[in-house]
Amino acid sequence: MRLKATILAKKIDIDGNKYGAYTFKDRDYFTTGLKLAGNYNGFITGFAAFFGERIFTVLDDGMKVQHHAMQQDKTYMFSFGKKFKNFDIIAKYSYQNGKELPENRDDVDTKVTSILFSYKF
Repeated sequence: MRLKATILAKKIDIDGNKYGAYTFKDRDYFTTGLKLAGNYNGFITGFAAFFGERIFTVLDDGMKVQHHAMQQDKTYMFSFGKKFKNFDIIAKYSYQNGKELPENRDDVDTKVTSILFSYKF
């Protein structure tokens, strides 16, 4: 069995005053996070939680960018899957709560469920 825990902190500085018609009230954001991952006989699981406000976040070593005009303040993610020789199947769920910036709408929930099929060659 392999376990991995990561504690992280991110600081985001917005270089600019506006996003479309929205004028930023804050230009400095700080968030903390915890990631847990486990692997046992090819079964993998993961959990992540982020706390604190963030906007336009870059995730997964630059592979994902949250480019939409949302200011997130809570994020929870869970994944479970199985790794085979050259093939992986992983189910993922994520929940985010935030504020839509141009609309100035608070308490917007984003829930995403996905299944990932990966083949290595």
